[in-house]
Amino acid sequence: ELLGNSSAVQFMTMRSEGNGKIEYSVGKFTGVEKVEEVRAKSGAGSITFKVNTTLEEGNLYVYVRHDGKIVGELAIGQDDVLTVENPTEGKYELCVAGESASFKMVIQITQN
Repeated sequence: ELLGNSSAVQFMTMRSEGNGKIEYSVGKFTGVEKVEEVRAKSGAGSITFKVNTTLEEGNLYVYVRHDGKIVGELAIGQDDVLTVENPTEGKYELCVAGESASFKMVIQITQN
């Protein structure tokens, strides 16, 4: 379920933070999972998700959801940017849906 609760099986997951970036490395993943989230502040001008995803095997879909709706997708195999202009208050979640996926992600999320 892309819009509901997370449900996934994953192995060999590593997460690290530094220099304003979050890095994930996942050895094997099947299901749907929220990777990161940000709460939109009242009066925020924009939220920007900059993501570089490298898929080593399997299938993977990377997207951002808010209030049960997908607000955008992010490409795999390159740097991609999704900017939500004038976001409404609430959680914006960076999510992945995969099937037997082995992947790495580098994420930067900014709010202005």
